[in-house]
Amino acid sequence: MMRRSRITAMLCAVLASAACGLVGAGSSGSDGEDYPTKEVRLLVPFAAGGPTDLLDRTIAKALEPRLGKPVVVENKPGAGGGNAYNEMLRGKADGYTLCDLSLPFAVISSTMQDVGYKMDKFQPIGVTYRGPGVIVVPAGSEYRSAKDLFDAARAKPGDVEIATAGATVSAHIEFERMRRDYKVPIKPVPFEGVAPALTALLGKNVDAAAIDANKENLRRIASGELRALAITSPERAPFLPSVPSLKELGFTDLTLSVSFAGLAGPKGMPDPVLRKLETALRAALQDPKVIAAIGENYIPKPFLGPEPYAQKITELQQTYGRVLNR
Repeated sequence: MMRRSRITAMLCAVLASAACGLVGAGSSGSDGEDYPTKEVRLLVPFAAGGPTDLLDRTIAKALEPRLGKPVVVENKPGAGGGNAYNEMLRGKADGYTLCDLSLPFAVISSTMQDVGYKMDKFQPIGVTYRGPGVIVVPAGSEYRSAKDLFDAARAKPGDVEIATAGATVSAHIEFERMRRDYKVPIKPVPFEGVAPALTALLGKNVDAAAIDANKENLRRIASGELRALAITSPERAPFLPSVPSLKELGFTDLTLSVSFAGLAGPKGMPDPVLRKLETALRAALQDPKVIAAIGENYIPKPFLGPEPYAQKITELQQTYGRVLNR
């Protein structure tokens, strides 16, 4: 009897030890220490071929050797970012589905309308791009300066049209404010991204366009294809020193059109996963090929990781909460 009890006790101990081993093995995978073990998806809330798409494809390629797995870009435009963001947020918070979290686009979209996502559901990873916007016209345009454009808008209320990358991008909001607060009745026309906005401009379907002053668009300006009339940052940009800012043209508080792009995942990712992604992204942004592709002027220095990125989201929520609820 005593022997049987000892055997039973030993079996229980062995089974308990095995169970602990299984639990330990499971938690080892779930806490993200072995991340990644498969490809990572990067969802982009804009159409293929636009500046954000090209930026994200550059970043994805640079992340692959640093993560050791493929990073696959998928375009999910529309619904104020909802098509991309809601798909990501519906999935597991395991780091295998990420998104481009473009600011202030996402903040404005979620403030203005019910897009299905809330900003507090995102886990920021890091900022990949920061740059102002620029107002441009085709090279052959009759408008030689921003003053010419705005004077024409005053003379022909509602007839002068400026293309934007969407009704929920910062430039569109700023031109609505220009109409309301500065009595310049220029008409902002929203498109589904920068690429179709530029197509409309070059096809002479609109008079001007508000686009990011990114590297590709600066090439268009330098080649003479486009003429830059004004920059949307508070001060002149070092890469367009002869182009006045809206602030110096008298629009003192129309300075919100500075765009940020970055990577984010769902809130609740294991900390080891978040830190691996942060480390990989930080290293990718120091890669000479990435710097050459994006442009040194547009990569924030120092690196803006999860905490400062989250702080920027909070600041923009406060700012646009005031602007849009007036």
